[in-house]
Amino acid sequence: MQYGIRLSIEDISYGEYKRLFSGLTGDTPLVRIISIRTEKDIKKIKQFTKEEKKVYDEWKRIQNKKKIASMSEKEYKEKLRLFQESMKSAFYKGGSKGM
Repeated sequence: MQYGIRLSIEDISYGEYKRLFSGLTGDTPLVRIISIRTEKDIKKIKQFTKEEKKVYDEWKRIQNKKKIASMSEKEYKEKLRLFQESMKSAFYKGGSKGM
């Protein structure tokens, strides 16, 4: 606890909350989780610990579920078709025979 306050008990304004939140440093659990979830550098992601990878993967699963849920059926089917085609071209050497 960087500031030594408990938000569930303290009565602070939203402006004060935003000010305190923006001042959090990277050594707090919340900021660490946010930095793991938002990491884009593949090299850094590959160096995550087992626990960091778990946090990252769970967040990605949640985000992907939201994306899928917000797609129309037509858009979903098109994305699925594109994925299937990319898998065929990557793993099926004989073209599209029998597929």
